[in-house]
Amino acid sequence: SSDFIPRRSRRSTHRKHVGHRTELGTFTHKPSQWDAEEVSQFLQLQGYGQYSESFSNNEIDGQSMFLLREHHLMERFQMKLGPALTLINIISRLRHPPTS
Repeated sequence: SSDFIPRRSRRSTHRKHVGHRTELGTFTHKPSQWDAEEVSQFLQLQGYGQYSESFSNNEIDGQSMFLLREHHLMERFQMKLGPALTLINIISRLRHPPTS
């Protein structure tokens, strides 16, 4: 029984460190003001970590991220069409978040 409490508390501690894919809690300013490292971190959170180094090497910051189109992602970053379209949609929602 005493075993149960520490395990439970470990689990809740673990949850605090695991972010949701769309969570922006670690970013303190607007996406258009992100530097290349913040864009790279965002890609990792969204499940596009395999492209984060390439984005960083190409100096893709928040402003340039908003200028990206599918053809850039497919030609420059060698993305397939599906992931490229999905990432463009994610970026578009960053620029124009849904109002609730």
